[in-house]
Parts: sequence; structure tokens; C-alpha cells
Amino acid sequence: MKHKKSFSLPVSPSSSSSLAPSSTSQRSGEYVELLARSNFSFLQGASHPEEMVLRAKQLGYAGLALVDVNGLYGVVRGYQALEKPSAFDTSELARSTRPFQYGIGSELTPYDGSPIALLPMNKTGYARLCRLITQAKRPAPKGFSWLSLEEICKNNEDLIAFPLPPWSEDHLRRLQDAFQDRVYLPVYKDFTWEAVTLYEQALKIEANLQIQLFATQWPLYHIPERKPLHDVLTCVLHKTTLTDAKTKLLLNGERYLKPLNWLRHVWRERPDMLARTQEIASRLQFSLKEIRYRYPQEILPAGKTSNDFMRELLEKGLKWRYPKGAPAAVLRQIAHEMELISELEYEDYFLTLWDICQFARKKGILFQGRGSAANSIVCFILGLTNIDPVRMELLFERFISKERGEPPDIDIDFEHERREEVIQYIFTKYGEKHAAMVCTTICYRSRMAIREVAKVFGLDLSTITKLIRFMGREGLSKLVEQPTSIAQFGLSPRRFKLMLQLSVEMQGFPRHLGIHTGGFVIGHDPIVDLVPVEKATMDGRYVVQWNKDDVNTLGLMKVDVLSLGMLTALRKSLEMLKAHRGIHMNLAQIPHDDQPTYKMIQKADTIGVFQIESRAQMSLLPRLKPANYYDLVIEVAIVRPGPIQGGMIHPFLKRRAGKEKVTYAHPKLEPILKRTMGVPIFQEQIMQIAVQTAGFTPGEADELRRIMSSSWTKGSLMHTLRQRLINGMLDNGITQTYAEQIFKTIVGFSSYGFPESHSASFALI
Repeated sequence: MKHKKSFSLPVSPSSSSSLAPSSTSQRSGEYVELLARSNFSFLQGASHPEEMVLRAKQLGYAGLALVDVNGLYGVVRGYQALEKPSAFDTSELARSTRPFQYGIGSELTPYDGSPIALLPMNKTGYARLCRLITQAKRPAPKGFSWLSLEEICKNNEDLIAFPLPPWSEDHLRRLQDAFQDRVYLPVYKDFTWEAVTLYEQALKIEANLQIQLFATQWPLYHIPERKPLHDVLTCVLHKTTLTDAKTKLLLNGERYLKPLNWLRHVWRERPDMLARTQEIASRLQFSLKEIRYRYPQEILPAGKTSNDFMRELLEKGLKWRYPKGAPAAVLRQIAHEMELISELEYEDYFLTLWDICQFARKKGILFQGRGSAANSIVCFILGLTNIDPVRMELLFERFISKERGEPPDIDIDFEHERREEVIQYIFTKYGEKHAAMVCTTICYRSRMAIREVAKVFGLDLSTITKLIRFMGREGLSKLVEQPTSIAQFGLSPRRFKLMLQLSVEMQGFPRHLGIHTGGFVIGHDPIVDLVPVEKATMDGRYVVQWNKDDVNTLGLMKVDVLSLGMLTALRKSLEMLKAHRGIHMNLAQIPHDDQPTYKMIQKADTIGVFQIESRAQMSLLPRLKPANYYDLVIEVAIVRPGPIQGGMIHPFLKRRAGKEKVTYAHPKLEPILKRTMGVPIFQEQIMQIAVQTAGFTPGEADELRRIMSSSWTKGSLMHTLRQRLINGMLDNGITQTYAEQIFKTIVGFSSYGFPESHSASFALI
């Protein structure tokens, strides 16, 4: 059947036009955008993945597929925005239960052909796509890929292919032979001459090869206001300026997500192309929910279950940790923890960590687990940590919670000089197919953002340097607050305003991937079936395309193999004690009550002493006067942005010195804050305060922990969080002043703050 050519030119809608979406003016579910690109195409997209999927949902689309270049870097972000919205996001969109299909794929460019977007139809297709991306990325330099058209055709099963322009009929026939009826040709209308030409070519291909066409906007950003930022990113990509970029820039701003009524109008003579998007989407049945991670079981002795072997190790560990017999409280805590560990089937996780630590112990490499793992008596008995959580009265549920449904996360510090031995042991034992390092996404911060935007605007290097110095530590906020000062840099108010706006938008955008300081993903099944793996800049290092938050969201096991220089110094000290004094001692056996040591600390004679050698710490030590181990735990944690911004240091010092009475703003706060004299210092205390006095659920308190653990947070969420926290505390009779103080502490913790268990581990060192 022949269709009449049509290329109408209606007025393009802006995000605020009369064609903007409304629940009454549009029929939902008519269209699925199958070729959306995000900023995880690295300088080739100008919106975050979550912005793309939420905007599509807001517009009433039936779904959206995120198809970034050379990888699946941002797909978990989009998934989380749809499936696990923040508890503090109260918008109607976040709470909407309207069906919305989220698809994923990747655009690969064979070295002997045009780009091809590949989307998985099911879990098998997803694993195939991950392997193809891995195959393309591993032999190529960072940021590039290396794959042939033949390799794509050979690995076609359970994948749908969208050949992207420029099209070659010869290549299209090869794809047809391989993919059969799973080849579709995308057609877009962005009112450029190129789009007109491609549309006409597509109609001929449709007639000659019977390849079905479908409509797409091929969007590069979610709203038209992001076009200027896309221009800047394009200039950064091509290392040019806006003046010199010329044809490298998009000719107009049409590559964004448009309302459904606009799409119906522009495709009115070929409505079948809109309908076909739903037909294709119905074949794309894979969801990230289907990813099932299996813990490695390589170390399990024949004939034993994971639970049996772990209990056997715990019995041996009890004799090692408590040679005179374990206290009843310890045995009760082990039973409690093992009940939850068994129910959640986490035994293999602990056994994997135990095996890694056993290797280090046999090789004489000093190590210590830290973070929330120090809350677990099981970790202590297995030798993963050196803090007795029963004696310290630490909360196990801060480490593992049934409600959170997340795998445990244990950070282990190894000697800086010998950590590489541990890393090589992991690679050797599990192989490249089953072990890879977690990536870290290097994002634009304020200085780099303004620097790149200024270059694109054509500012000379000396002016950019002056601008950066003027910002200082305050970053872009100083430029926002003191716009009149910009005259000294020779910029017009209009030019400066645009530069500043684009720099603010650019903050948080991914620049490139790096290697996490020590995070590993280790699996029983090949990692490349779960997530693409690519070569890092460092030789012999391979990283998955997801960072630690993405890995946690999908429930994959992450092992943190970190390094600490002070552990090397401690190991050498313990060896000297053994050689010269005949004293045999491990880290957990170092006495906590050595008074000459505390006298030295109280005098601030701590240069070179881990965690308490900074000027701020040395200034506080003579005033706080640590006299026991728990005092050191407080000392380590209190000189952090959380307690400092919350104004907690001076009240604590006054109360400790007896100059101020210990009081509690509410009776429920006494059991939470008694050990710290009524002053919140640790992350866990803030979480407990939110539950007990502000009406937070445990799940909301856990998200509060995430916010406090993040280096940046979204302003809208922080605003909602502030209102929830303050209103909840006011309802419980707590003063506005105290509530505001707690919120300031939370803001400080989002810069950097310690949980009690983390501080306890560092205090021991």
C-alpha cells in the first residue's frame, strides 16, 4: 500500500505553549518514544535520564525507551525515577500509578557502517546486548567502541534493530537477513532539510525493502529550553566555540519531547507510524526488574550449604574472639543476626568477604572493615571488623534491614602498599567474566562547569582564571549573589546571565567514567550478562557501566576493597613490637584504656595520628579532653560539616565541662542522645530523631540516610524534607529553633558526616 508523502510544518510548541499537556485535552497511551537520548550519551544529550522518562510520562506517552550511545550507563536512573521515587517527592507525577512502559537499549556504531540502535525483547536479548556492548568497548580506547556490522548481525537473537541514518540499502538488506521482521526504520520530523530528505528516502526504502517505518522525535533533551545547553555540550565535544561551531550545532531546537496532540497533527497523514511505536513496544518485554543476581559460591566446601559453612566459621570465630567464653549477650545477638541473614539469603556475601580477608590474613596484610558493617557481631566474629558492636551497643539494623531489602555493604580498608595484592587475588580467583570494578561517574561541578561554558563563549584563559578565583570555595553561588561584581571581567550583564544559567544547568552532568576507589561486583553468573563491562584507563582494570548507587538499586553485590596508609604504619608497628618486645598483638587487642596515650591526645600532640591530626581536631582536643575510647569516637565524628553546621560542637563542650545542663527537647530524645549529652553527632541519631519525633517511617528514615550520604541533593526534595521534618517536630511540641538546628545538621551531613560505627572503626585506628 502506497502512502502520500507528507511533511507539514505546524508551529512548534514550547514547553509553555497552548499545546502543553493536560489530563483532559489529550488521550493517553497513543505513542511510545523509542529513541530517547540522555546526558549519559556523554556530551550528546542535554537531559538527565529521569527528566526524560518523567517528562514522557507527564505528556501522557504510553512509554519511552532510553537509548544512549555505546552503553547502558543511565538506564538505572530512569528505572529508579519510575519504580522507586523518593519518599519526599510529593508531586502527582511521582505518585501516579498510570501504566508506563520503560524500555532500554543502546546505539552502537560499527566501524564499517552507520549507527544501529539495539533494544532487547527479553532477558536473553538483554544479556546479548550487554555482551555486544562489552565486546565493542573492551578493545577500544576509553570513550570509543570497536565492532563490525557482521558481529552485530551474528548476535541478533532476541534484539530489535533500528538502523539510523545515513542509510545504505546494502547494509539494510544485511540487517534484514539477520534480524528478519525485527528491523524497523525510524523517521523523524524536526523541520530541517536533512529530515525532509531522510523522510523521502525512508518512503522509498519502505516500498523497495518492505521495512516498516515508525515515528520518533529522536529527542536529545526533554524540553526546548535545554537547546542552548546542548549547543554548549556540542562545542565541548568538538573542542570549539559557539562562534566557530557553525554546522556542528543543531539547526533548530525541535529535538525534544512534544505533546501528543502535536504529534497527532504532524503525523496526521501517516498515523500508522505513530501506532507502530506501540506495536514495537509490545515486543519489548524486558524490564530491569528481571535482573536476578546470584552470589558467588566458589569457596563453598563440597556437601555443605552456605548456612552450614557460615555457622561453622562463627563457632571457630567465637573461640578466637572470646577465648574465655562468649557473653550471653553476644550469643543472643549472633542468633538474631543469623536469623535475618538466613531469611534474606546473604550467607554467600559474608563468605565471599571472609575468603578475601582470609587471603589478606595469610599474607600478613593488615585490614579492617568499617562503616555500618561494624554494627554487626557476625562481621566481628568472622574477623571482617575489629569493633565489638555488643560492647559498643551499636544497632545491627543500621547494617541490614528487612524493610530496605538491599544487600549489605561492607567497606574494608587494606594496607595502602599491599591492596593491589588483594585486587589481583579477586581477579585471579573469579576471572574477568565474574568480577569487575564499579565505575564512578565523574560529573561537572561548579568550577569545571563555568570553565567549560566560558571557553565555549570564547573567553580567554586569563579571564577564566580570574573568574574561577573570584568564585573561591563558594562556587557558582557567589556569582549568583554578587552579579554586579562581574563587570570587572568585561562581560555584559546579558552574556554573564546566560553563562551562569548554563553553568548551573551543567552541574551534575556526567563528564566521563572513572574507577571507584575499590568497589567490586562479583557474581556467580558472568557479570557481562548483567551489565556491560569496559576497559578502564588503567591497565588490567575493567569497570561495569554502573556506579555504586545503580548497583545497589538493582541489588547486585558490591565489595569495597579500599586502601589506608595508616594500616601500613600500624602493621609495621605491630611487627616491631613482636620483634623487639616479644609482644604479640592484633588490631582488636590494642588496649582501649592506655592513659599515657590519652594524656598525649589531650595535649594535641597528635601530628601524624590518624583522623585527629588536622588543625581543627588539634584545636578541639585540649577542650574536649578525650579520656576513653568513646570520647575518641565522638572526637572523630564531631569535627565534620554535619555537627559544625548544626551548631552542635559548643553545646557539647559546655555540657561536657559542666557549664551547661544536659537537657532534651523531647522525652523521646533522651534514649537517642543520652550517650552524647543531648547533642546529635552521629548519622544514626538523626535518623532516630526523624522517626521518634517527626513521624518518619523507617523507610523514610533510610532515605534520609541516603540524602545525608550524598555529596549533592536535589533542591525540591530538600525543601519537602525540611517541611516534613520541621512540621513533624512542631507537632510533637519541639521548638522551631531546635527543628531548624536538626535540619542544618542534615544539610551538613550531606557534605560529609559519620555514622557512629564508621567513627568507631576510625577511632580504633
